[in-house]
Amino acid sequence: MPILNGIDATRQIRKEWHDAKILFLTMHANLMYLKEAMRAGGSGYVLKSSAVEELPPAIRNVLKGRVYIHKRRSCPRRLGDPPGSLLLQLVAKGRTNGEIATVLDVSIKTVQFRRGQLRRKLGVNSAVKLAAMAIRDGLVVTD
Repeated sequence: MPILNGIDATRQIRKEWHDAKILFLTMHANLMYLKEAMRAGGSGYVLKSSAVEELPPAIRNVLKGRVYIHKRRSCPRRLGDPPGSLLLQLVAKGRTNGEIATVLDVSIKTVQFRRGQLRRKLGVNSAVKLAAMAIRDGLVVTD
């Protein structure tokens, strides 16, 4: 999505249309993305890799008012722990430390510390390089 990511779009939709049923169809098999999607007001979460099998029952369940979560039992970790992956996505999208802190529900100091940890772990010395790495590794879609 060029302007908003699905989580931000869901928040905006839910403000205007409280009864909306939103089903995420995503490539992100990351537990933090799942949690954020549900916190934002999502009704379901399906991975693109299993959409052929899971999308029809997910739609049926969500339309009946049930929550549907993909059947995959484990969520792989990319570039470290899930909060690190989400932090990378937010950095790459140009979010401020304050915005990142709000999304992750942590303090700004924690965000600063985690950014430093990620830069050291990944061997980069700036937020720009960190963002470039996140884009290159597919953590952020730039279209």
